[in-house]
Amino acid sequence: MDYLSLIQRPFYTVKTNPATKSVVGAGPLDDFWYSTPHNDDDPSATDLLKAVPWLWRSVELRANAVASMPFQIMRGDTVIDTSGDEYTNALGWLPNPARLLYLTEAALACWGTAYWWREQNRVALKSVRYVHPATIEPIIDSQRGLTGFYRTINGYRKQIPVEALAYFWRPDAEVELGPPLGSPVMAAVAASGVLRNLDKFSSAYFARGAIKATLLTVSGAPIKAERDRLKDWWRDLVSGIRNAFATEIVNADSVTPVVIGEGLKELSNATLTSEKRQDIATSMGVPLTMIFSESARGLGGEGVASEDEKKFYTTTIIPECVLVASVVNEQLLEPMGYRLSFLPETLDAFQEDETQRAA
Repeated sequence: MDYLSLIQRPFYTVKTNPATKSVVGAGPLDDFWYSTPHNDDDPSATDLLKAVPWLWRSVELRANAVASMPFQIMRGDTVIDTSGDEYTNALGWLPNPARLLYLTEAALACWGTAYWWREQNRVALKSVRYVHPATIEPIIDSQRGLTGFYRTINGYRKQIPVEALAYFWRPDAEVELGPPLGSPVMAAVAASGVLRNLDKFSSAYFARGAIKATLLTVSGAPIKAERDRLKDWWRDLVSGIRNAFATEIVNADSVTPVVIGEGLKELSNATLTSEKRQDIATSMGVPLTMIFSESARGLGGEGVASEDEKKFYTTTIIPECVLVASVVNEQLLEPMGYRLSFLPETLDAFQEDETQRAA
């Protein structure tokens, strides 16, 4: 398929019904984005996400918390569907809300944006699907505002109507209209990079047989062939842990090793590691006690961990749910006469407080 035919692929005509404000929107999204490797020497935020366990766990905690947050869907004052085992997909186009909410929160944490593709016919919304934020570019006119999107798929770029996507944009004080300039994961990039480089150093250290970086000095002026032979011998000696205990005999008068690198002992900086972990947890809005249970021992034990869980929900997860619900309601449900409401007060952590206050 050539570029022009992809750009001109037909969509249904987009029309707005003034009475219901519903949209007769785009057809099925039949292209899927696949990831490509990044430069290991210049990692992106998502590369660090895959390489730094502390950052990965922080995103996972946020996404799991939003995905498992109880909710109900209402029409007026009538509850038509609830989350959990009683969920029936009463809307007909949202069969797996937990997965969609997980991906949405993970995207908001990583990029500050999330998108849902809205597949519609001339009558109703048929389905919604998560779309990778990195493939979407908003088209924003200085006079008319948001007028559409560009979707780039595996090297091909096409324009899609604004009504084809439900868009979630984290608020940013530097942006009047459009995606934010930062995100929690982006704020944690510097700290994550330090931890990643420490891990890479440790891996490389053992890959060369647990031998520090070393220069070989030789007496006299050996010819190039002799220098190459010595270099090959040293490379074979230190090439991997399998040679860590190999025995060799050298002329100490002619070859002198000079250590110029550091080992694990010099880099076992617990303070530095702890500080960078705290930086990640702070930017992600996740308490240390939820990521690493050992930290609870020095912070007051189980009582502190329980309070941290409540703070995690009140300061991070509930605001995220408010953001998600506001977008879903405004762009999808309210034009149809429905409303999504999250129910954080029904969580076990908050039910204990309600029971104590009632007593």
